Amino acid sequence: MLETAGRHWAAKQVDRIYAISNKLTLENSWDLASDDLVDFAIQKGWCRSAEDFSFARCYSDFLYTKFSSSEHRRARAMTLLNVLQGRLGVADFFTILRDHGDASPDSFYPDRGLIQSHVCNHAGWGPVRISQTTGSLVSRLMPVFSTHFITGTAAPCTSLFKPIWVDTPMVLDKLPAGEAFDSKSLFWEHEMLHRLVLKDYQKSMQFITPRRDKLEAALLKQALSAKKSDLTERQSVARQAFEKARVLDNECRFALKSLPVAKSKGFLYSHAWRKWNKAAGLPDS
Repeated sequence: MLETAGRHWAAKQVDRIYAISNKLTLENSWDLASDDLVDFAIQKGWCRSAEDFSFARCYSDFLYTKFSSSEHRRARAMTLLNVLQGRLGVADFFTILRDHGDASPDSFYPDRGLIQSHVCNHAGWGPVRISQTTGSLVSRLMPVFSTHFITGTAAPCTSLFKPIWVDTPMVLDKLPAGEAFDSKSLFWEHEMLHRLVLKDYQKSMQFITPRRDKLEAALLKQALSAKKSDLTERQSVARQAFEKARVLDNECRFALKSLPVAKSKGFLYSHAWRKWNKAAGLPDS
């Protein structure tokens, strides 16, 4: 596990579980570090001596770390990892990255809360809730044939994890993602669904979740079976996964358009998303 601050860094070998979340976590114990890590902090007056040194305390930006709610998200991730320690599988990491905290799935609403911050983070409004998960990755690392699962899209709770390998990047070549809406972009095409879901999150997710989970389980099984296959087959598996994900997104989007919105959102939340949609040039969903 490597943490960096400018040209300074420290690394520690993880033998069980670990989590980070937009913050430095190493204190005064590491396995490798940049040569002047401690001396530089002493010269800057961030600590008095090597005995007083803490990488996280000396090199962190206090305001960024505090207001990003990073400690809250990290603690939640560690809790979930500890519960499943010793029997974690790939699908468990999908679930953890979709976590919205202690609330039950049917009681979570992304429009609620002034400083809401979860592992699966949703933007809201105001100067604090302007950040959101924009992409998720789970890697099953092996000596050879490591398999990676990516969303390539925002909000893992509305997204599908799709398999790729290091030698199959061509699958993504024709799926660009820029700052403005692009109908050829995987990210922006999914945003049409994601931002539609936000209008009535609970009712939308009741429709999406079983369909997402069924397809994802099939793709996971297929990917792990194909991990040692030749390049041609793995390219085919990856390409089909992305095609099926886009089909699912479109099916869900058209189905959700016919569902009535159960409740109106607060003015500030709705205003924020209208502003972001306009800035991105997103078509009306």
